[in-house]
Amino acid sequence: MGNTQVFYYRLPALTTACCSSMALILLALSGTTCTFLEVVANPGKALATPQGIYISEDIGIMCKGDLYEIEGDSFWELSRIFLIISICLGSISTLISWLLATFVAPTS
Repeated sequence: MGNTQVFYYRLPALTTACCSSMALILLALSGTTCTFLEVVANPGKALATPQGIYISEDIGIMCKGDLYEIEGDSFWELSRIFLIISICLGSISTLISWLLATFVAPTS
């Protein structure tokens, strides 16, 4: 087989591996950033909490904030658990897709 045919047969596997890598990167970046969501008060208003008064607050799954109390929040912990599990499963599927794209010979 010529080089073009080998690339032609490997193209679906390489595309899948690249898409899987991009999905894993976006998942990790969106889940670990502390500015995933920003809560902003209306103009002329403020967000009042027992800890203080805020104009805006950033919210992220892996970050603690002043506007909200996450101690004992079961949904917050569940979100963190699902994020960690999805990053682990995404890493495994990305690794498998790159191994298949690299080491398994294409068939005609």
